[in-house]
Amino acid sequence: PMIISVVAKCQAGHKVPVWEQEMSAGCAVMAMQMAAVAQGFNGIWRTGALTESPAVRDGFGCGEHDKIVGFLYLGTPQLKASTSINVPDPTPFVAITYCLLFGAMFGDLGQGLLLVFGGWLFWRMKGAVLGRIINRIGIFSCIFGALYGSVFGFEELLTPFYTQVLGLPGKPIEVMAPENTNLVLLTAVALGVALICISILIGIWTGFRRHDYERAVFSANGIAGLLFYGSILFGAAMLFITGKNLFTPLYVVLLIVLPLAAILFKEPLGKIVRHMAARPAEGMGAYLTEGAFELFEVVLSFFSNTMSFLRVGGFVLSHAGMMAVVFTLSEMVSGAASPIVIVAGNLFVIGMEGLIVGIQVLRLEFYELFSRYFDGDGKPFVPAAVTPDESK
Repeated sequence: PMIISVVAKCQAGHKVPVWEQEMSAGCAVMAMQMAAVAQGFNGIWRTGALTESPAVRDGFGCGEHDKIVGFLYLGTPQLKASTSINVPDPTPFVAITYCLLFGAMFGDLGQGLLLVFGGWLFWRMKGAVLGRIINRIGIFSCIFGALYGSVFGFEELLTPFYTQVLGLPGKPIEVMAPENTNLVLLTAVALGVALICISILIGIWTGFRRHDYERAVFSANGIAGLLFYGSILFGAAMLFITGKNLFTPLYVVLLIVLPLAAILFKEPLGKIVRHMAARPAEGMGAYLTEGAFELFEVVLSFFSNTMSFLRVGGFVLSHAGMMAVVFTLSEMVSGAASPIVIVAGNLFVIGMEGLIVGIQVLRLEFYELFSRYFDGDGKPFVPAAVTPDESK
């Protein structure tokens, strides 16, 4: 954190009026504040009694017509500052999972290469961080595009490479095959389950590091929630794959009912761990009523969060479908115009679907993952304050 003091050195009798000289200094303060915010910092512009204090004015060597227009307090925002206080930095996990999800949903080797080059060019020419992000998601688009065998929408262009050079029976992933549709969707859900479980594990680790045992053990994003979620999924998977029913009374009570009970009574249990009175302040009746609705929301959110990852598989299929539409349109026009339609279609898909996929992945990151392990608490930034000593 730092404080920037701004003084308008005003010249009486100048062709620029004094009031305009003061306004120019104020504009400079505003410009510095906006520049700091653009770099990820934050700040406040303060004036008050200090700007008129003789001691402060003497300290800055202010003349008779000079004006202290304010003090600009700059520092790191609270959300960013708190990541280093007993909370793991989520940036690597978010960066990897964002690129992974984007690449899976926008897999095309040719279009991915355009994103790689375009992002690099944007970063080099404009110095924009967004260019580096586009560059990285383009790399993952290339990786998945190679697995799908898709190059600018040509789904069979890489097939000879896989069959004749690598000796494979075909492409690693045949997106357009109707018999693979359910497999693509189930794989997307499985990926979502894995990411949700990893997010919960990060939340548990965070809770233990902060000695917040209520969150680490008893919350929906703690051990109780992971046990409930994992037991439901494991039992359902075994029933679906092998036909074996694990949902015996003992399994249900120990791995489903007890974790739900721990989530319901997380506040009293957390107080017991902290050696405090366990009885809720609002009374047990009101607590159970409110807790029952929250527990229902927890169960519903686990289901909805998992199903949200169906959109990953949906966009895998829709991307191939949109390019199929482009080629259908190219076949409907004359031979000379066909390449123009293909180029224009690719550019349209990159611009429109790329933006939509980017937004959808951001939604998955924020709603399904980020809130499970990061809350932004910590020590807020408090700017330093100086009390003028009028006796000096």
